Amino acid sequence: MHQILCPYCMTPVQEDQPCPCCGRGHWEYVPAFHHLPPATILIDRYQIGGVLGEGGFGITYMGFDLRLGLRVAIKEYFPARCASRGRDFRVYPVSDQQQVFAGGMRSFLEEAMMLSAVRALESVVHVQESFEANGTAYLVMEYVDGIPLHEVLRRNGPMRAEELMPKLPMLLADLETMHKARVIHRDISPDNIILDPM
Repeated sequence: MHQILCPYCMTPVQEDQPCPCCGRGHWEYVPAFHHLPPATILIDRYQIGGVLGEGGFGITYMGFDLRLGLRVAIKEYFPARCASRGRDFRVYPVSDQQQVFAGGMRSFLEEAMMLSAVRALESVVHVQESFEANGTAYLVMEYVDGIPLHEVLRRNGPMRAEELMPKLPMLLADLETMHKARVIHRDISPDNIILDPM
C-alpha cells in the first residue's frame, strides 16, 4: 500500500489532515470524469496526482516517482476528439477513429523518444521515460516548478514586450538546436511555456 500524497503538490499527508506543504486537503481534489483519479499507479512506479493542464491531445498530471522519491510531470496521450475513458480508467478510441488514435499515439511516442535524446537543453523539459499502459501512452518528464505563460496572461493580461523579450533568447536557441537535430517540438504554446517564479 502506498502512502497518501497530496494531489496538489505530492507531499506525504495524513489521511485526515491538510497538506503540511500547501495547506489543502487531499479529499478536496475531485478529478473530472475523463481524468485519472489521484493515487492511480502506472507501471508499478509512478503515482498520479492532480491535473496540471490539458490540451487537445493530452492531459498532464502532477506525479511522483515511487522508485526515486521525486516529483515528476506525466503526460497522458488523450486526444479529446477521438478518445474516451472507460470506467476501468482505460482510454478507448471512438468507434470510427481507431486509425486516427493509433497514428497519433505513434507520433506521441516518437516525439517522446526524440525529446529524450536532447537532454542537454536548458529551456526544454527533460523526458525521462515513455511507455504504453491503459490503452494509451505516457510521457514522464522532469517536474518544473513555475507558472504556465497562459496562466500569467490570464491573471495579469498581455505582457509588455520589454518583459517578454528577455525570456525568449534561450528558448529560441534551444529550439534551433532541436531543429538542427531534426527534432520538431509540436506543442510550443502558452500552456507549455513555464515561467520560473524567480
